[in-house]
Amino acid sequence: MTARPIGSGRPRALLAWELGDGFGHVGRLLALAERLEQEGFAPVFALRDPIEARRRLGARRDPVLQAPLAMTRRLRDGKFYARSFADILGLIGYDDAERLGAMVESWRALVALVDPAIVVGDFSPTLALATAGTEVPLLQVGSGFALPPAQLDHFPIINPAGTPIATDRDLLDAARRVLAPVVHRGGLPALIAGQRQCACTWPIFDPYRARRAPAALGPLGPTPPQRPTPAIPRWFAYLAADAPNVAGVIDGLLASRHPGAAVIRQADARLAERFERAGKTLHRQLPRLVDMLADASLVIHHGGISTAETALAMGVPQLIASRHLEQHLTGRAVAATGIGRALPVRSPAATITDAVDTLLEDRAVAARAAREAAAIGDRRGALDSVLAAALSLRRPSHRHAGAA
Repeated sequence: MTARPIGSGRPRALLAWELGDGFGHVGRLLALAERLEQEGFAPVFALRDPIEARRRLGARRDPVLQAPLAMTRRLRDGKFYARSFADILGLIGYDDAERLGAMVESWRALVALVDPAIVVGDFSPTLALATAGTEVPLLQVGSGFALPPAQLDHFPIINPAGTPIATDRDLLDAARRVLAPVVHRGGLPALIAGQRQCACTWPIFDPYRARRAPAALGPLGPTPPQRPTPAIPRWFAYLAADAPNVAGVIDGLLASRHPGAAVIRQADARLAERFERAGKTLHRQLPRLVDMLADASLVIHHGGISTAETALAMGVPQLIASRHLEQHLTGRAVAATGIGRALPVRSPAATITDAVDTLLEDRAVAARAAREAAAIGDRRGALDSVLAAALSLRRPSHRHAGAA
């Protein structure tokens, strides 16, 4: 299918995704692109993974560009959990002015190519550096994890057990050298924040909730209603076959005394046979998450923010087997709120079986999850607020605005 040319005559909206895994980033940008198109803008995407993202875009013919890649450094043991956002930036070279300068120049060239009237970034800190000191305003959207509040003078430690990679001072010194002669007297959080931020998650999943004002807006899209308590306890698992210790998680699930079903990305036929022998269900096609959670008394997942938000809204307790820091923090929030548990890394199968069966039979956790769901007032989503923020940043003198 042929994409639209970048020069389509209408004012352009650049929607960018730089860092992070999963396709929640694409989902947010796509929802916003559809609304911006209704407002007369031509969406142009610059994405970390344009090949997989194109599948999410479906029949849409918008131009999709490869976002400049931020290559991570190799660590000796291959293991990395950041202590703070500074360590994430250090891992991709923000403390090296030459390396950072190359990334910034790549983003500047992309922005110049698109010449947008509106720019929206999702987990896109280098895009913020590229637009700093220019007439191109940037709206940063994303989960709370990806948006350290702009008013902070440094990145706070959010994971004391993490691996230190770089200091705020080293990062800020390198950024100032790259951006000279642009003068920036604040901290690095403000420098990567763009002109406005919209944190799109429930506040309980925002690791900066105690420091963010105003509070996170809630998920971008509408959330499903709370589901009735199922009559029969059963679990649903949404996992990836290439995740660390997923074999142990699967062994633990199959040993559960309760019925259950799973979606395991990249699962093979042998795994399907194991589920069948154990009397459990493995879905080979991805059903709608809300349909699976409607009958579930527990969801086991890696801690993806979209899954966690949906489960919270529907009142389903959660068991988190995280793969990286953001998911680890989501699991920590689930446990702290009393709506589930977070599994220690590389838990043995017996521990997982016990956790699944215990949570399925824990009426207190089920009641707490139901109360948290019932406390959600506005389920319409934050899209209208985010769209208004984006439109408020439109470049009024942009030469393509209003072009025929």
